[in-house]
Amino acid sequence: MLALRLQTRLMPIPLRIPGESSLVVAGTGAFFLAALAYILRFSVNAPVVDEWDLTHVVLGGMTFTEWSFTRLNEHLFIPANAIWYGVMKLSGLDFRAGMIVNLLLHTSAAIILMRAARHLRGRNTLADLILPAALLHWGHAYNLLMSYQIAFGFFALSAAVMLDAIASAEAGQERRTAIRASLALLLLMLSGGMGIAFVPVLGLWIVVLAWRSRSVWPFCILALAGVYTAYALLAAPKVSATPTDAIPLGRLLWCMAQYLGIGTGLWYDGPHWTRNGIIIASAYLLVTMILAVVTLRRRDGGRTAGFLCFLLGHFAIALGIAVSRGGGIAERYVTISAIGVAAAYLGLVSCWPDWARHVGIVLAVALFAINVGPGQRYGHGHRALYRHLERDLRSGMPAEALVAKYAKALRVGDNLMPALLRLKTHHIREFNDLQMTEK
Repeated sequence: MLALRLQTRLMPIPLRIPGESSLVVAGTGAFFLAALAYILRFSVNAPVVDEWDLTHVVLGGMTFTEWSFTRLNEHLFIPANAIWYGVMKLSGLDFRAGMIVNLLLHTSAAIILMRAARHLRGRNTLADLILPAALLHWGHAYNLLMSYQIAFGFFALSAAVMLDAIASAEAGQERRTAIRASLALLLLMLSGGMGIAFVPVLGLWIVVLAWRSRSVWPFCILALAGVYTAYALLAAPKVSATPTDAIPLGRLLWCMAQYLGIGTGLWYDGPHWTRNGIIIASAYLLVTMILAVVTLRRRDGGRTAGFLCFLLGHFAIALGIAVSRGGGIAERYVTISAIGVAAAYLGLVSCWPDWARHVGIVLAVALFAINVGPGQRYGHGHRALYRHLERDLRSGMPAEALVAKYAKALRVGDNLMPALLRLKTHHIREFNDLQMTEK
């Protein structure tokens, strides 16, 4: 009996191997913590690019309502404007608070996208880690280190809500899908020109679903979307960033390829972007053709057609940026372009639930790893620039000298001087040390 007890006690304790769902949760948490560490390491508590001019919003007496409905260039970011204004006021103009809120928007979007994958497959697999990787890698450096990029974070969130509505579509449930998708479209269209680009094509998809299900409500909701879209487009002002000359077709196609590729991160803007652009654009076209063929052959309540229409809306954004900005590569476009990566992945999962299960996790790790170096370089340069500015402020460098030295580097131009004066007048941190004239 004693020998039996000793043998029982000495038996090895069985190891509990985590299930795939637990590993997906852990992986998502790791991506979130890595993005949070990036913000804590490289962020600065000061305006960044457009925010220098936007100091007049919170320091110049604009009300919450006035700012919420104010355009930035031609864009109407109503919910994002409201969120940013509230965060700035509540935090005492702490720009890092806006960065954390933006990160939470990115993470929430990733969680909703994984929910969409679970709708399609019935469970999450390790391959789904490509979804949080696409939204949380360090190639989002520009957007993670600027609080007003809450606007792009909100776009990612609203696009994820739309993709989740598409993923939950089922045959015989067209009425439910049409209502959910039309409400999601209302949310999406409030994200400036990026959201407006989805209204025509996704609106048509919702109309077909509503007609098949003999439902009136989606038409009523779409009428609101149509009125808002017309107002947003017709009342949009002309901006200096819009090219004055017609852009050749070849240039437009190249700009679209640039935009589609930049969603994979800052690594893309390198010496081989032409080759990489062709590869990524070709992959998008392949996925689009697959979805078109499956849409014609399968009755799934409009799900595959919904993913196809979403990708067409993504292409519309690419075309809009090519026409209105004359280019497709810009650090700020990483986040809005990354939504296309998620949509293409979910579209393929809707066609083949168990496709490339092992390839997906490799792509997720590669997507994060390939952006670590470029993200670090961007962060170090960003942090070093603002350290120099802070040192010059504290040393007593006069305002005119600061403007001459930093206006171009900070991408501010003529808006830097009035912004510095506002920050000094309101005694904002180190800007209170600003000297107006040489000592």
